Amino acid sequence: MKQAPSDKASQWYEQAVRYDAGDDVYHAVKLLKLCVRLEPDWLPPFLLLAAVYKRRREWKQVLYYCKKAVALHAQDQDRWWDLGIAAAALGKDRLAKAVWQKFTPPAPQGALISLRLEHSGLFELIWAKTLDSVRAMLFSIPHPDSDLHYRDIVLFDREQVGLNIAGKRKVPVFPVLGRTKRSFFQTFTCILHQTTAQSIQTLETLCADAGIGFEIWTDASWSKTIPVEGKIPEYFGNQVFPASSDTEVWAALAAKTESDILQVLSNWRIISLGSFSNLEKWS
Repeated sequence: MKQAPSDKASQWYEQAVRYDAGDDVYHAVKLLKLCVRLEPDWLPPFLLLAAVYKRRREWKQVLYYCKKAVALHAQDQDRWWDLGIAAAALGKDRLAKAVWQKFTPPAPQGALISLRLEHSGLFELIWAKTLDSVRAMLFSIPHPDSDLHYRDIVLFDREQVGLNIAGKRKVPVFPVLGRTKRSFFQTFTCILHQTTAQSIQTLETLCADAGIGFEIWTDASWSKTIPVEGKIPEYFGNQVFPASSDTEVWAALAAKTESDILQVLSNWRIISLGSFSNLEKWS
């Protein structure tokens, strides 16, 4: 691994760093590629190229530049990990598994984790179960603006960005890097009227029996964050705050067809004597 680049390469690299910091990706990448042509044994340009393309979710380029980086510095675990993420995103499972064997995964298969989605200038926390070191299946119903759905399979990064406090459990939060497989579930919302804790529990049971996702979205957008300086953020759900006494709630349901939703809601209406309105399907 080369330690001392030429003055020209150093100048190009420093300018590329400034371009990248100013969100000028085009000129940053252009200069970084000049650097690697001039100094093919100098590591920093390969690292920054891999990071730029990872932020852009351009996995072929991430794979390429991570391979170059680990060839120069085989002990760089972060680059190996990003190489594995890129391999998983591109469906190169054998390569991904070879990478995982080098490290302890952030969570075992089937572990409950929380994922942070960023969209519309906001973020939301959802629940998922791990399939391997970087893939998980969603068990929450994401907001439609996220372009994700119940039971989608997504990539997540290993950098923990918080703790989701659920009851007495502290569940790690990881950032989502994109979807690898779209589920057949669609997102629906409606308003439930004349609800009680018992009637909501009844609907949740009916949905579970029918294989339908169900969540109460009323006040869901209000994230409770307790920042502690020098420590990882902790996110508290509504269960640690007083419950609402309102009898109308906004519910989200996930099913493969609208008829499945209508059947469950009709059964719930008969059993609970509640009612619903404004059933809406989201793309």
